Formats: sequence, structure tokens, C-alpha cells
Amino acid sequence: MKKIFLSSIFVFSSLYSSSESQIGVNVGVSSLKNENGLDFKNSEVGVNYQLNGYLIKPRFELQYTKVGDTSWSGVNSLIKGSVSGVYGFKNNYYWTPYILAGVGYELVNAPIEGVFESHPFIQSGVGVNYEFLNGMEIYSEAKALQIIAGNDENNEFSLQAGVSFPLNFQNEQKVVATEVIKPIVNKVKIPQEILKEECRVVAPKVIHEKIIEKEYIDSNPCPKKIDAPDIDRDGIEDTIDQCPNTPCSFSVDSFGCPIKTTLKVNFAKNASYLTDYSMPKVVEFANFLIKNKGSNVTIIGHTDNVGNDGKNMLLSQQRAKAIKDKLIELGVSPQRVTAMGRGESEPIATNTTNDGKARNRRIEAHLSYDR
Repeated sequence: MKKIFLSSIFVFSSLYSSSESQIGVNVGVSSLKNENGLDFKNSEVGVNYQLNGYLIKPRFELQYTKVGDTSWSGVNSLIKGSVSGVYGFKNNYYWTPYILAGVGYELVNAPIEGVFESHPFIQSGVGVNYEFLNGMEIYSEAKALQIIAGNDENNEFSLQAGVSFPLNFQNEQKVVATEVIKPIVNKVKIPQEILKEECRVVAPKVIHEKIIEKEYIDSNPCPKKIDAPDIDRDGIEDTIDQCPNTPCSFSVDSFGCPIKTTLKVNFAKNASYLTDYSMPKVVEFANFLIKNKGSNVTIIGHTDNVGNDGKNMLLSQQRAKAIKDKLIELGVSPQRVTAMGRGESEPIATNTTNDGKARNRRIEAHLSYDR
């Protein structure tokens, strides 16, 4: 049974490796004999693989325990394999609390018959993770494990801390459609009378469609920046522009690719939730990112100087995080999006007027490319 169970972990990992996922490593301690209270004498190390494209995220885990408790002579290690579901509680902060529950199998090295044997188990736990860099997270969790059909080792408890790294194996395929234009052949029906007289033979006529060139209508609302051909009017000539459809709200680099824009997103006073009025702007930006998959984006929140510096910094972080979470919810890969706050430290206008303060309360999006 244990071989089938452990093999299934790798089978499922292979089947779902095209999904957005993460791999984590952890260390911890566990308490195996708990009749007289918890006693965390046993060290642990583990690795897990988690699929993030679901409401309840599947997690596959292998855990090695070095038994330091001398209650069972000869038993020196355990190997546990488990499959769990993880549910995270969304919020506007960088940390996310979560719960988990699952089943597994514990393999005992040098088991003692009738006392400490290999058995299946069920488990549950709570934890919290903190995202600190491009999808990388540190996390800590506590788990309770109930042995099924066991004797002295009826339950176990463990405390763990670890770090996880995002994985993204999605391959993009470009499909190029080729339109084939065929000549239109008009088959002329020859009357029987003519055929009988054998007067002449009329061959099918080939009628070629006349190509009518449509007059180009320039409907681009952006102002012209150069005299040379520049279809998206970003100031970069079309012959060297590597991103020819850049919206005019973006500033661009020397390749013509977007690097910065200000999202016209409004928040309620001292709040970080997105309003219905701002949602279309976020959806529009998410669609832009999905179509331009070669870019990574950093969402940066800014405030005016009204209020406490520390509270403004926290508020700017929460607002940037709210934008990031919505972009991911709309289909942007979490590996491409980071968020940070700058508070009131980087104004672009004076804070002595209402108009200047409104300009300073902004969300910027900075794009970068792996070249």
C-alpha cells in the first residue's frame, strides 16, 4: 500500500506539472508520545509540491522524521507521505493564513510489532505564509496527525517552518493562420444543341477577384511624437519597435516596449478595497498583461502626505496588494506580479493643493523584461 501511495504522489505531480504550482522545503519538530503532554524531541525535514490553480489547493508531501524519543528501542526514523487540501483566507496583506486536511501513510523504520508499526493516518493543520519576493514565500504551520489502527502511537503533533518557490511550466504556443486565396472558377454549362453540332468547345472561364485596397484611416488618439512611421505613436520608429501596439498611456524603453504607467484606480478614504468604478481599469490592465506575456510587473502604491507616515506606508502596501490579487484572480500568472508600497515618499506634485494631493495618490505599474 505504501509503495502505491508514494508512487501516486509523483504520478500526480507529473500530470499536473503544467499548472501554476510551487515547491516547498521545511524543517521542524514533532511529538510522537503524548500521553503525558507534548514532547517535541524529534527533528523533521520535508519537501512538498502544491498546485495553486484551485480554490482548495492540492499538496503532495514527503516528510522524514529522526526519532529522538527513546520510548521505542530500535525505532530511529519515520517517513511520511501525504496528500492534503489547502485553503487560504484571502486578505489585502502580504501574509495569508490557511488551513489544511488530508490523508497519508507513515512508514516506520524497524517497527515494533503491536507497539509501533507502519499505518495510514489522517491529518489537519493551520498555518500562515508571507510572500516576500516574486512569489517566494516563507511559512510556518502546526499539524495534528491521527494514526488509523495504531496502538501506542495514536496521535502525533508537529511544528514546521519553511520556504516555497514558485514553478511555472506553461508553454505558450503561437498558431499562425494562413489564408489561401483561390481563383473562382465559373463553369459554363454548354447547351446540348451546341455539343451535338460539335461547333466549338467552350472552356471554363477563370474569373479573378479584383482586389480593392481600403483607404487607411488613422484613428489613433495619441499625439504624434516623431515624423517617421510610428503606428502606436510611442516615439519609436516602426522599423525598430519591438512592441508595436503599446497603449499611449505607457512610457516606453528604447525598444518601444512599455515600462511604466499610472493606473487610474480610485480607493475610498483610508481603504484598500477596489471600487466598482475602478474595476474596468484593472480588467483592462489585466487583459494587456495576458496578451503581453513577456513582461513582469511591479505594482507600486503611493499616497499624499495627509496622516501618519507609517500608516500611509501600510495603506500604500495594502492598495498595491489589492491590485496584485485582482490581477492574479483575472488570469495573470502570480510569478509575473509583485507589489510594494512607497507611502508618501515619492510625490509627483505638490501636497499643498487638493489637485496635487490627488495626483500623488496613485498606483503605478512598472514593467520589466527578461532579455
